[in-house]
Amino acid sequence: MAPRHAPSLQSHGVKWKSTGLSLSLLIGNTRQLVVILLLLLAILALRASPPRIRQRVRRSLPFTSQARSSSSPSPSSEQSSASIANLPGDSSQSSEGAFTRRDDLVNERDDNDKNEDEDGDGDGDSATTTVRTETTTKAKRRAGKASKIVALNEVERTGVFTHGGQIPVGAELRYAHMASAVVLSRNKTWLVAFQASKYYEGADDQRIYTVTSEGDDVNGTTWNLPVEAIPAKAAQWSPVLWQEPRHNTIMLFYTQSHDETCMRPADGKKPPLWAPGGDIMVADLERDGTFGMPRRLLAQSEARHAMGSPKVIANPPIVVGKRWILPFWRETRTWAEECQRHADSESAGVLISDNMGQSWQARGHVSTRGTHLIEGTLSSDDSGRLHQFFRTSLGRVHESASTDQGISWGTPVECPMNNADAKMQLHVHPPTGTLLAVFNDHGPKPSDVRGHEGCRKCRTRLQISAAISPAHPCDSLWRPLAKVSFHHTTYLRAHYPHLVSHRDHLYVFYSTLYACCAPANATLGIWMVKYNVDEA
Repeated sequence: MAPRHAPSLQSHGVKWKSTGLSLSLLIGNTRQLVVILLLLLAILALRASPPRIRQRVRRSLPFTSQARSSSSPSPSSEQSSASIANLPGDSSQSSEGAFTRRDDLVNERDDNDKNEDEDGDGDGDSATTTVRTETTTKAKRRAGKASKIVALNEVERTGVFTHGGQIPVGAELRYAHMASAVVLSRNKTWLVAFQASKYYEGADDQRIYTVTSEGDDVNGTTWNLPVEAIPAKAAQWSPVLWQEPRHNTIMLFYTQSHDETCMRPADGKKPPLWAPGGDIMVADLERDGTFGMPRRLLAQSEARHAMGSPKVIANPPIVVGKRWILPFWRETRTWAEECQRHADSESAGVLISDNMGQSWQARGHVSTRGTHLIEGTLSSDDSGRLHQFFRTSLGRVHESASTDQGISWGTPVECPMNNADAKMQLHVHPPTGTLLAVFNDHGPKPSDVRGHEGCRKCRTRLQISAAISPAHPCDSLWRPLAKVSFHHTTYLRAHYPHLVSHRDHLYVFYSTLYACCAPANATLGIWMVKYNVDEA
């Protein structure tokens, strides 16, 4: 039998080295785990900290540095032509600001947007730069990376419904205003609603009309003729189209006049006219393309007063959790004087629904001295706090906030943002969470603005801007992204904008009209501008 050999020192050395290597790897992995745990704890602590502390931390990081200042855009060129078809739509190429907020409470995408791998956007745009932008954007979304809007580049400008400046009274529609729009997901066409009349605003024949883009043309290059949406016996006002997020039902909110005893008296050539508003109504779009039986959400009387005051809306609802919140206001000042004495006080509020629109409750009576607060628009920050911006007569936007999802509202405060005593809209861009505002960037007297000295009683400088600090929109700087309409023509008004996000594009609808003395060669009505969205 062969003798057994004693273990050599060399073999022991190999084992000792192997053991030392294992210990080294174990210690290294333990260090990595400790670092990862510390990072997770830091992230959790940051998320639990107040919003202002989070903003300071983000500003200290080089990859989320925010801009310290923002400058207003200057007019790209002077234009005195009466036609609006060729108004400048230059977009600012500024890359200031960082947007780290993602608001999942607002959902304005249709069901076609749920599949991010679908090729094309249905709008027939085959430009190489557009395809590259869309591919990059979708890749970032799939990777879960936060992005921000860097610039808006105008692609197309088209007339949805237009008319001349000197149409004889009663001949055909000569007044069209307050446009609102949604994309019909079934065939990728636009549905646009607006109030219109053959006479004047508030005339007895004023109704809600709708138009659709022809075929599957989401670009809106061709449009069908307008049709009356819902039959009525008195003036209809302020259509707001909205696609609810649960079942993608398209809803048309509007207001309906009904108390003819409080019509505004005849004035010169104008007959008696209805005061804006009345009952707040809603109707759902049926499969055959018509609207169903309208339902009353809030009566003019509001149960507390025999007469009440007309209720009016101007902007779409937002969704916070399972709650739908629709801004509205009570308007009294445009009524006949004998009716104002019996009406409810003029104030703003919201309608709230917690059962997907089956029932609604009115909340809030927001008012302040020295100005009306009307045509409210809503946004929500990450903490669930609601911000409502109002049109005023003081040249500045006013804001009221709510910390209980719209049940109660704080005292309104003045914001630095300009307001031309005209409607504006807040809008969250769903892919990036960027808070946008579209508004006329001047006060009640645009002729005081440099470059617009000759623009008396007009509304101009219609632009889209992004909030630098969306958690505090009233105090935030707003970075200009696009000039929608920058004319300087006396009496001409480009105003009442409505923003819609669809896939990788942003669309703004607005109306043009003359406050007085429209020239015969003017082209007025409802317009749509399409923008490519550049994200970073």
